[in-house]
Amino acid sequence: SERPLTHPYVSNFTLVGDPTTGSKSSQGMLFRRGAGSAVVNGIIMGFGVNGVKVDSKTSEGGQLVVDNFKDGRLSILNNLFYNNTINGVLISGRNDVRIFSNTFYAPTGDNIRIQSSSSEVEVQNNILWAMSGYDIFVANDSRTGFFSDYNDLFASDTGKVGFYTKDFYDILDWQADIDRFDLHSIGATAVNPHWAEPQFMSVLRDDFRVYQPAALQLRYLQTLTEIAAEKNSTIVFPLPIDTIKQFLDLGKEK
Repeated sequence: SERPLTHPYVSNFTLVGDPTTGSKSSQGMLFRRGAGSAVVNGIIMGFGVNGVKVDSKTSEGGQLVVDNFKDGRLSILNNLFYNNTINGVLISGRNDVRIFSNTFYAPTGDNIRIQSSSSEVEVQNNILWAMSGYDIFVANDSRTGFFSDYNDLFASDTGKVGFYTKDFYDILDWQADIDRFDLHSIGATAVNPHWAEPQFMSVLRDDFRVYQPAALQLRYLQTLTEIAAEKNSTIVFPLPIDTIKQFLDLGKEK
């Protein structure tokens, strides 16, 4: 039972790609077999293939990369992925991946794609907007241990909420037909097409902040909790008074 080969912790960064470059240089990050790591508080945009690719490949061009090492948990937390041509995040042949509290915006391609016998992939508390591909694509060989909930699965134009044995264009069909995932999520629906549209400050200016500051603070607190669960630490977090002002006002009324 070998341990993971590497444990990189990548945080507070910006990666800007060039869609015109070759396939190997048009990926923001590439994690091979044996990497147990965390990608936190980053911006990954403009890559011609993948923003982040996670796979189980053991060799490249006949040269051994890694072998006989177990995969560690890989956590992708509180990042912004946008304008990546093919995939925001590609999970290929990997086990135990957590995709929590991220924002995805994809005019082309898929936001999250899970394939090649991946397993135990969990997608929670994300904002996803697909305009031509899928918010979440789960290949038929990668359904083992998959779970998704508390997301905003929005799609416009020809975009789709997800793929799970078939295409889904409506969050209500995704919830009803599968009856296991995203039961607490919102998303695109024919009943009200703009109901779940993310309220970004300005897509044209690449400003993907949302209007509700309290919601952002609560999302950040959840991310800190997830990080602390994997790393024993004390976190001192200044909580803006505006975040709790509404609760203080309620107390005064009583």
